[in-house]
Amino acid sequence: MDQTAPEIFCSLSSVELRDRKADVRESLTPHLIASSYARGVSHLAFARPEVSRVHLEHLIKLEQACCPFFHFEIREMDTEVMLSISGPEGSEDFVRDLFASQRSASCGCCG
Repeated sequence: MDQTAPEIFCSLSSVELRDRKADVRESLTPHLIASSYARGVSHLAFARPEVSRVHLEHLIKLEQACCPFFHFEIREMDTEVMLSISGPEGSEDFVRDLFASQRSASCGCCG
């Protein structure tokens, strides 16, 4: 039996993807205080109260519609809210790009 990994494919058009990235980079990335990316798993910590569970649940709803290979988990703490995103190996690159700062997204020299 051939067991293949889920395909990493976003169903957004290039314009929709550009708009999604711009929205995330404007509304969430400025409040990203820590991140790690490895082998299909991304952990993102956001400052509270600037980012709430409601903000992240909205993003999850949008992302589940276009990227069904992702699985999400939210954990709330006193000063931060954590978003864990898992998917097939390599999907962490999609997440890193989605949350890239404007500087690193535009210059290509930073990661």
